[in-house]
Order: sequence, then structure tokens, then C-alpha cells
Amino acid sequence: EKGNSMSSEGNQAVVTKFLQEAFDRQNVDIVDEVFASDHVLRSPETGTEEVKGTKVIKRALEDYHTKGSGAGCTILNQIAEDDWIATSYTLGEGQEDHMGVMFSRLVDSKIQETFVVAREVSSAPEEEWEDRKIFN
Repeated sequence: EKGNSMSSEGNQAVVTKFLQEAFDRQNVDIVDEVFASDHVLRSPETGTEEVKGTKVIKRALEDYHTKGSGAGCTILNQIAEDDWIATSYTLGEGQEDHMGVMFSRLVDSKIQETFVVAREVSSAPEEEWEDRKIFN
């Protein structure tokens, strides 16, 4: 008995559509379509407080596209568990690549809550790996 919650596949499709539209097609309007208006965002970038609403997401996308990266999003993996979808992805940005993991909780086919951890990554030679902080 799942009530009116959507299937995991349906939820995955919503998250995938957001990433493809927002990054591959630079469609910022997709935010209003797939996010709940009272969406809650959490990210190490925003501190430990939650950020309510969709304005922060639109602004981040606009900033990203203004930099002229024209970068597409590659989804590496998606895992669905109840109403949560975990998506690992990369964003190609010329010389700088971004890699991230986004946890999305969906309610009635809308993204209600997001926790995202992402950072710029560089291709480090193997001998430098042990000097890098993996977990902190």
C-alpha cells in the first residue's frame, strides 16, 4: 500500500528529466515543473541550514549557464529506495569537470527535498591520490 506515491521508475524519470533539461538543454523553467514550490535543499555549500523554495536552484543554474560552460550532464548511476532517488553524475565543463551525488525525495511526482554534494574534480595522477582527502 503505497498510497498515491509514484513508482520508483517514475521518480527516477523525474530526476533524470530535471538533469537532462537543466544541463543538456539549459532549460531553467524545468525547475518549476519538477520541484515542489516548498522544496527543501541541503548542501555543504549552503551550510547546515535547509534552504526553502526553488529560487536558489534557478539562480545556481543561471550562474552555471552564464559561465558559458554549455556542459551536459552524465548520469553515472541511480538507486531508488522508497520515495528517495540517489543519482551520481558528472557535469563536463571544459577543463573543469564536476562530480556529484544528489539525493532526491519525491512526493506526488515532485522533488520535495534534495541533498546534494558536488565538487570540481581534476584528473589527478595516481601517485597523488593518497595526498588527497577522500572522506573529509
